[in-house]
Amino acid sequence: MNPIYHFCSTLVRTVFSLLYRTSWHGLENVPRKGPLLIASNHMSFFDPPLVGCSTRRDFHYLARESLMDNAFSAWLLPRINVIPVNRESGKDARAVRQVLKALKDELGTVIFPEGTRSPDGELQEAKAGVGLLACRSKAQVLPVRIFGSFEVFSRHQKIPKLRGKIHIVYGKCLHPEDYDPGPKTENRYKVAIERIMKTIAHLEVPEEKMV
Repeated sequence: MNPIYHFCSTLVRTVFSLLYRTSWHGLENVPRKGPLLIASNHMSFFDPPLVGCSTRRDFHYLARESLMDNAFSAWLLPRINVIPVNRESGKDARAVRQVLKALKDELGTVIFPEGTRSPDGELQEAKAGVGLLACRSKAQVLPVRIFGSFEVFSRHQKIPKLRGKIHIVYGKCLHPEDYDPGPKTENRYKVAIERIMKTIAHLEVPEEKMV
């Protein structure tokens, strides 16, 4: 883990733990090494740091290129493993190549299959392009579901609430045979992402054990 990423992760973890009593479940399911595609639901600007701040390895992230329009973010974001995506051009072939290269280099990359934040806190239809990334890379896919971030900072809010409860649940990894129906399948990538999203939908916050 690079020093800047480590510092930011520690800071984010501390802030979210104090403000939102955040808990991370299933961290034992995160592989320590190897190519990994982390697929999560998306409800808030808080989601990217929430997914990555408590794991023992650093992740790469996709973010719209416009976030790097000022000098500070242009310096910081590449140092915390952000891959810029040009949404204006539709498919950003360069970003796809960068993600595939990251996976080839056995790195972990966070993606949000829905493409944008949910308008109502519910799971939305996912983009088939994420299925393409999974099938081409043959990487393990780690399903993640975030609970509570919509309530504290949805896309309809300009300022986040200062109180709330957030849970991040990491499921068991999916292997290529779990999500890829095969190259001869019609709408192969759509089928693949639907299988991944179904797994995300089934994730739940574990019940607290009574002592």
